[in-house]
Amino acid sequence: MKRLDSKERYSRLDIIVNMAGKVHWSHVLEMKVDDWKEAISSFPTAGLVATKHAAKAMIEAGNGGSIIHLLSTTAHFGQAVAASYATAKAGLMNQARSAEMAALFLASEEAA
Repeated sequence: MKRLDSKERYSRLDIIVNMAGKVHWSHVLEMKVDDWKEAISSFPTAGLVATKHAAKAMIEAGNGGSIIHLLSTTAHFGQAVAASYATAKAGLMNQARSAEMAALFLASEEAA
């Protein structure tokens, strides 16, 4: 996989869109544990890596930016044939919420 570094190429990063993850289509009774673990870890981990590196670049540049994680309604409602996908997307949703809360906390600490 080739690493794209917009900071080096364009001197700043304004937006990142994350849609990375691994899907295993299967209902709970047929899901292999290794497939479950792979799917469950892939979406939140991709979100963490994207958020961590993008936020650092945006903070260093001092211009803000947007970090977008593409989710799915399955994050809220589940899905019969993709339990691992639904669970992983819910994990990504909460990882993104936690990152936003951390950003607000850090901003309030700097303002104090």
